Parts: sequence; structure tokens; C-alpha cells
Amino acid sequence: RRQHHAEMYRSGELAKDDDMYMGSVDDPEAPKNPIILNRVASWQRLVLVGGAVALDTLETPHGRADDALGGSATHFSLSARRFAPVRLVGVVGKDFPQAHVEMLKSQQVDLEGLEIAEGKTFRWHGRFKGDMSRAETVSVQLNVFGDFRPKVPRSYAGTPFVLLGNGAPETQRTVLDHLEKPKF
Repeated sequence: RRQHHAEMYRSGELAKDDDMYMGSVDDPEAPKNPIILNRVASWQRLVLVGGAVALDTLETPHGRADDALGGSATHFSLSARRFAPVRLVGVVGKDFPQAHVEMLKSQQVDLEGLEIAEGKTFRWHGRFKGDMSRAETVSVQLNVFGDFRPKVPRSYAGTPFVLLGNGAPETQRTVLDHLEKPKF
């Protein structure tokens, strides 16, 4: 199979940077056999997410939840971690429940980039009605997220894949500026 993949690579059917091809016959750090995306070694598919980690209040026809774990970086992390190791860059306030931190850690989300700042955590309050396909925003409190200046750990610099969740463009640019050469 290695020979077959090597021939496909040389012929141009598979490119070194092809989204579906994550190994290289010329890459000394690559696994011995070229591999397809769903079998990529974890060091090749690290994902960094920068964005909101929040405490949400949700109202639905079925009930209400206060201080539910929310935010774009949170939801992405918990979804993506099933497919790749995730590194989170975000900020929460001192009021952020330790139970949420422990849950994220238990799901193998790397929280080295999660800053705990003086002040309150970003909060969103939404109301869902009818078929619950749309939310009405009742209130938004940016709190520490409003002044967030990402502190991207040096160990994250080589992360190849990045998702920039909601946040100010200058905040997103700061995350990108701390990365060496993200592929996507």
C-alpha cells in the first residue's frame, strides 16, 4: 500500500498539502505509511480554537437553565475533540464554575490557553420559542471577553488547524499572529 500511495503522490494524484492526504513520502516525521485523513496521527491534526467561553441562560417552552456552559469555543471544542486533539484559547472570569473546567479537561480539551481573569465571565441570555429553531437574544454581557487579549501559549504555535470563533477581529488576528504557519 505504501508503494501505491507513493506512486499516487509522485503522479500528482495526491498532493502533500491535499486536504485528504496527510502523510508524505518525503516527510521524515510522518508515519511510515502515508495515511488518509480519518487515520491521521494526532500530531498532524491538532486544532486550535479561539473564541468565547460563556455562561448562558436559556429559556425554552420546556424550561430554563441558568449558567449553562456555552460559547463558540466551548461548543466547537466539545464537538471537534471526537476527531482531533483540541487546544482552546479563551477567557473566563473568576465566577466560572470549576466543574465546567473539570468537564472540559475530562473531555481531553487542552486548556493551557484558557485565561481566568478578574471579573465576570461572558454571559448570553437567549429565549427559544415554537420549534426552537431561532433564539431571541434577551441580553449579552461581554464582561472579561470584552477586553480579551489572547495569550496563546508558545506550545500552541505549531498548531496546523485553527478555528476562530466569535470575537473582535483584532482578537482573532492576535491568535493568528501567535501561530507559525497554520494550514487552515
